[in-house]
Amino acid sequence: MKQPKKSLFILLLLLLCVSLLAVGTYAAYITSDSAKQVVLARTWDAGKNLRFSSNLLFPCYLADTNYEERSLSVSNSGDATISIVVCNYPQSDPASFNDKNINYTMTVTGPEGVSDIPFSPQTGTLQGGKPSSVSYTITIPADNVTAVSNGYLTVVVEPTDEASKEATQDKKLAAKLKIVLKEAAPSGWSGELKFDGASEKNDAINFYIHGTEECDMKLSWGPKIVLGDWSKESLKPTISGENSVTFHVGGPGQPTSYYLQFYRLAPAEKNETKKTLGISFDKAS
Repeated sequence: MKQPKKSLFILLLLLLCVSLLAVGTYAAYITSDSAKQVVLARTWDAGKNLRFSSNLLFPCYLADTNYEERSLSVSNSGDATISIVVCNYPQSDPASFNDKNINYTMTVTGPEGVSDIPFSPQTGTLQGGKPSSVSYTITIPADNVTAVSNGYLTVVVEPTDEASKEATQDKKLAAKLKIVLKEAAPSGWSGELKFDGASEKNDAINFYIHGTEECDMKLSWGPKIVLGDWSKESLKPTISGENSVTFHVGGPGQPTSYYLQFYRLAPAEKNETKKTLGISFDKAS
């Protein structure tokens, strides 16, 4: 009489063990999968929030030599001027600065056969522990602008020591800049948005203004965007407001074009225009 009860007990015990094993295996699988998701998320965040950036250059690994391309519109009147800024924080977040110093070298190489680029290799340091940036101006002589536009201007900013490489996560900044010539406005100034795909990567919006007339201009923008600090500094505003700047342009020896950047304060929208972004560019009254 006792044998059936014993067999039933053993059967129930075996079923319980199998159930516990299945639950344990499922839990282990879920835990492992969750850990993978966390690692992937952290890796993606680290890349997006690299505390080493530029207004025109892209981050890449130190061993990379196949650099991303970016087009820049410049006036075909006179010398072409390009402003490049190197920062120790993500372009849209100066508060997330690198806490370590970054020593680097910046080199600029013209297309094959073009050697008259008056920019010798530069060394610099981005001081850690605070927002730090350095601005450089590359001037292409008027008689070489067309030759440069037929190829690429290659710009590389590379950390120079092991501590700096660690601070930049073994990344450098680089780009192949394609110069696109545009007719200078015969009178007055005009501005246009420039979307090149890179805008979506760092939440930046490129805005190109050009002209020749000497006058005061006012640039305004809506609440969804903000003009980058380096762009504002390059304009040397005489009046600066929360959503606008007034500045003097034109005149002998002055630039006939500026390449500016806005940063989004809200998610990007489809088919963005100057009107939807609240951008206006007119003579100051």
